[in-house]
Amino acid sequence: MAALTGLVLTLNGSIQRLSTVLASVLTAECTYVNSVQLQAGAANTATTFIGGSTVADATNAVAILPAGSAVSFSGGNRSYVDVSSIYVKGTNNHTLHIAIIN
Repeated sequence: MAALTGLVLTLNGSIQRLSTVLASVLTAECTYVNSVQLQAGAANTATTFIGGSTVADATNAVAILPAGSAVSFSGGNRSYVDVSSIYVKGTNNHTLHIAIIN
Protein backbone atom coordinates (compact mmCIF):
# COMPACT_ATOMS: atom_id res chain seq x y z
CA MET A 1 0.00 0.00 0.00
CA ALA A 2 1.28 3.45 -0.93
CA ALA A 3 2.01 5.90 1.85
CA LEU A 4 2.30 9.68 1.73
CA THR A 5 5.25 11.21 3.57
CA GLY A 6 5.92 14.91 3.95
CA LEU A 7 9.12 16.67 4.97
CA VAL A 8 10.44 20.22 5.01
CA LEU A 9 13.97 20.85 3.76
CA THR A 10 15.78 24.00 4.84
CA LEU A 11 17.93 24.97 1.88
CA ASN A 12 21.56 25.88 2.51
CA GLY A 13 22.52 27.76 -0.65
CA SER A 14 24.43 24.81 -2.12
CA ILE A 15 23.40 21.85 -4.28
CA GLN A 16 21.55 19.26 -2.17
CA ARG A 17 20.76 15.71 -3.29
CA LEU A 18 17.12 14.85 -2.66
CA SER A 19 17.78 11.24 -1.62
CA THR A 20 20.17 12.45 1.11
CA VAL A 21 17.47 14.73 2.45
CA LEU A 22 14.95 11.87 2.35
CA ALA A 23 17.29 9.36 4.05
CA SER A 24 15.11 9.31 7.15
CA VAL A 25 12.17 7.89 5.17
CA LEU A 26 13.96 5.90 2.45
CA THR A 27 16.41 3.04 2.72
CA ALA A 28 19.84 3.32 1.10
CA GLU A 29 18.94 0.54 -1.33
CA CYS A 30 15.60 2.04 -2.30
CA THR A 31 15.58 5.58 -3.61
CA TYR A 32 12.63 4.95 -5.93
CA VAL A 33 9.23 6.48 -5.16
CA ASN A 34 5.91 6.52 -6.99
CA SER A 35 5.80 10.31 -7.10
CA VAL A 36 7.35 13.38 -5.56
CA GLN A 37 6.10 16.96 -5.21
CA LEU A 38 8.37 19.87 -4.34
CA GLN A 39 6.82 23.15 -3.18
CA ALA A 40 8.51 26.42 -2.32
CA GLY A 41 7.96 27.71 1.19
CA ALA A 42 5.38 30.48 1.50
CA ALA A 43 7.99 32.94 2.80
CA ASN A 44 10.56 32.22 0.06
CA THR A 45 11.57 35.31 -1.92
CA ALA A 46 13.83 33.68 -4.52
CA THR A 47 13.55 30.88 -7.07
CA THR A 48 14.58 27.31 -6.16
CA PHE A 49 16.11 25.17 -8.92
CA ILE A 50 15.70 21.42 -9.49
CA GLY A 51 17.92 19.40 -11.80
CA GLY A 52 20.91 17.10 -11.97
CA SER A 53 24.11 17.16 -9.96
CA THR A 54 25.26 20.40 -11.61
CA VAL A 55 22.03 22.33 -11.07
CA ALA A 56 22.80 26.04 -10.94
CA ASP A 57 20.10 28.18 -12.50
CA ALA A 58 17.33 28.18 -15.09
CA THR A 59 19.73 27.27 -17.91
CA ASN A 60 20.03 23.67 -16.66
CA ALA A 61 17.14 23.22 -14.25
CA VAL A 62 13.43 23.42 -13.59
CA ALA A 63 12.59 26.58 -11.66
CA ILE A 64 10.19 26.66 -8.71
CA LEU A 65 9.09 30.24 -8.27
CA PRO A 66 8.94 31.60 -4.71
CA ALA A 67 5.97 31.67 -2.35
CA GLY A 68 4.18 28.37 -2.80
CA SER A 69 4.86 27.34 -6.40
CA ALA A 70 5.27 23.61 -6.89
CA VAL A 71 6.45 20.95 -9.33
CA SER A 72 5.58 17.23 -9.36
CA PHE A 73 7.24 14.18 -10.85
CA SER A 74 5.47 10.87 -11.28
CA GLY A 75 6.63 7.51 -12.54
CA GLY A 76 3.26 6.66 -14.03
CA ASN A 77 1.52 3.30 -13.77
CA ARG A 78 4.54 1.00 -14.01
CA SER A 79 7.62 2.99 -13.19
CA TYR A 80 9.13 5.05 -10.42
CA VAL A 81 10.98 8.28 -9.79
CA ASP A 82 14.59 7.82 -8.66
CA VAL A 83 15.09 10.61 -6.14
CA SER A 84 18.84 9.95 -6.03
CA SER A 85 19.06 11.66 -9.44
CA ILE A 86 17.24 14.83 -8.32
CA TYR A 87 19.17 17.75 -6.87
CA VAL A 88 17.93 21.11 -5.58
CA LYS A 89 19.58 24.47 -5.08
CA GLY A 90 18.03 27.45 -3.39
CA THR A 91 18.66 30.42 -1.16
CA ASN A 92 20.10 29.76 2.30
CA ASN A 93 17.37 29.35 4.96
CA HIS A 94 14.55 29.16 2.43
CA THR A 95 12.38 26.04 2.68
CA LEU A 96 11.23 23.37 0.27
CA HIS A 97 8.23 21.22 1.19
CA ILE A 98 8.60 17.66 -0.09
CA ALA A 99 5.78 15.14 -0.42
CA ILE A 100 6.49 11.60 -1.61
CA ILE A 101 4.23 8.67 -2.30
CA ASN A 102 6.10 5.45 -1.75
